Amino acid sequence: MSTYPDHQTYRALYKKYADGRDVAELGQLLEPLLGTRVLDLCGGEGDLTCYARNHGAEYVTLIDASVKMPHENLHKDSHIRVITGDVTDTLRRMKKTGTMFNRAVCRQAVNYWLGEESAEALAGVLVPESLFVFNTFNQKPDIRPRVIEYMLDSHFFTEVSWLTGDDMVHHVQVRDGFPPHTTEFLWLSREKIHSLLEPYFVIEEIVREKTSIYRCIRK
Repeated sequence: MSTYPDHQTYRALYKKYADGRDVAELGQLLEPLLGTRVLDLCGGEGDLTCYARNHGAEYVTLIDASVKMPHENLHKDSHIRVITGDVTDTLRRMKKTGTMFNRAVCRQAVNYWLGEESAEALAGVLVPESLFVFNTFNQKPDIRPRVIEYMLDSHFFTEVSWLTGDDMVHHVQVRDGFPPHTTEFLWLSREKIHSLLEPYFVIEEIVREKTSIYRCIRK
């Protein structure tokens, strides 16, 4: 299994991360949200989409590559739009139609899509002084496979991750009772993130041990 599964399977496999504190922390950095138009990039189940709506966002658009990941309850809110597709291509289509936002957020997924073209495309749909908030890991993985084993709620988990020469991180997630899930994404150093975003944003980094949170203001 290489693509992301449905949201129930995702929560089961990635329970250690799915129930983290980062939703509230990222959401608070987006505030004030009253009356805003929010873009949730690689939004997955839609936890941050729900946070934004619950805190006064007028409209939220969630983009995710998997049709199965967003929670079905999102479709019940007429002020939430769920789009399945590539982030860069979707942003470019939005710019052509004049669709603009004043908040953007990405939880634990910026490594899947951020590059020169996508940074420019994102800037193109954010009005001046908009906020873009995201988090990502800040320690470069080793080229030697790293194995972590642990238990949660009486279930056995194993994670294996390693870096290849093209700065691609490979990750295998295993839980008893499920097929393994494999994924790959780019390692983005602090310097790389700044070089991609500084043409368009003023950047503030908040370090949380192995994770960094970025609060970026559109120039």
